[in-house]
Amino acid sequence: MTELSRITVFTGGTSGHDLAYQQDARTLGAELGWAGIGLVYGGGKVGLMGQVSDSALEAGGQVVG
Repeated sequence: MTELSRITVFTGGTSGHDLAYQQDARTLGAELGWAGIGLVYGGGKVGLMGQVSDSALEAGGQVVG
């Protein structure tokens, strides 16, 4: 079985109006960071993409974008 080392995530460039999406994006990023799974993403620093990448970095994860 191959171990997952990186995952690609593409989300919206805005945060939207529903705070649940922002929280879910932050949770995803943190879980990836804690699990040692690298994030490959579109490189945006704003919106949901920024939420995912920032939280992954805060959790000690590797981010490529």
